[in-house]
Amino acid sequence: MKRLSTNEIRQLFLEFFHEHGHEMVASSSLVPDNDPTLLLI
Repeated sequence: MKRLSTNEIRQLFLEFFHEHGHEMVASSSLVPDNDPTLLLI
């Protein structure tokens, strides 16, 4: 089995979903800017 770098694994992951009809979009924060509320988990 070929050893894969982190970047190769990431690229294969993205390509898999793109080939199965998913759209690639730019990453973004899950936390809104200037949100004064607390994040409770």
